[in-house]
Amino acid sequence: MASIQRTIQCPLPGLEAVAVTYNLMASADQIETFTGSLGGEERPACIISVSGWPDKEFGSDPFGGGAPLAFRVWAVQRGLQQAVKEFVADPN
Repeated sequence: MASIQRTIQCPLPGLEAVAVTYNLMASADQIETFTGSLGGEERPACIISVSGWPDKEFGSDPFGGGAPLAFRVWAVQRGLQQAVKEFVADPN
């Protein structure tokens, strides 16, 4: 299966160094579950990596209990939407 990845930079204050790489080949069911869970069980299917995460401040898991809710909401909703939007707009 082809790999379609898009990396999106987080715009939230204090988290601008964080980048999330999304897997746009995740199934519709996996993405629906992911978007309804704030990054729960279907995260591995939808997110390839999170880089630049300040683990000393928020813990090692960007979707764990110490992660700011604003980041989780952004990553699940806005970040994923932006990744899809950029993919659709890309003429290549």
